Amino acid sequence: MRKNHFIQAWCNDSDVRRRAVQERVLGMARLYEVRTRADLAARAEALAGQLEVPPPSMDDLRAYARTNEMRDHLRHLDALE
Repeated sequence: MRKNHFIQAWCNDSDVRRRAVQERVLGMARLYEVRTRADLAARAEALAGQLEVPPPSMDDLRAYARTNEMRDHLRHLDALE
């Protein structure tokens, strides 16, 4: 953000934090530097640790993407080595 400031919000609802992790990790799957499932899993684990929820598995991510009709995200997951 501007002038090196940032806001960190916290939600007491772990289900909301878990959904946030799933959505963010699905977005990370689209990054150029994320080429393998292991790359994505490492990022998922780090983010889940920050938000104090279990890291999502690839099956969890696929199920979330299917449920929320995130077809483009599914294609990116499938393209990972």
